[in-house]
Amino acid sequence: MRLLAIAIFAFFSVPVAGAQLYACPKAGGGSTLTSTPTSEDCQLQQSIKRGAERLKAQSVQPKQAPKLVPTQTKKKPAAKKSSKKYPVVSTATQKVRDKKRMEILLYELEKEEQQQQATREHMESINIEIPKQAELLPHFEEKLAIHSQNIIAIKQELARL
Repeated sequence: MRLLAIAIFAFFSVPVAGAQLYACPKAGGGSTLTSTPTSEDCQLQQSIKRGAERLKAQSVQPKQAPKLVPTQTKKKPAAKKSSKKYPVVSTATQKVRDKKRMEILLYELEKEEQQQQATREHMESINIEIPKQAELLPHFEEKLAIHSQNIIAIKQELARL
């Protein structure tokens, strides 16, 4: 009970705080609302007191945005297959590049197939009855799936040549 009496006394003994709201014009037009005037052109808009009614800013109206009118857009012509921006190489140079690319892809395909085979052999050697080895099985299954995806991707790339 004593605590309630102290709380009520403290609530009513706090002085009422007040503030004033000024509208100050901006250099580019419009106005800024502030609690302290920044120039002589500022006008007092409203006094705010604690416990008073809510502030109703009647004299300051926001500017309306200009209405946007849709503009007609021109369709861009389809891009030409050959452009002067890209360097053009001779047919012989391109064939050399394609041959080198194919060699690299075939080498990568061979390595991926070797790694896939090694992963299969590791999986076959795992004894599922031993708990520590059984925990490795999902890891090897994931590795096997990755190698399979890589092999498919390399074969698709080779088909494009």
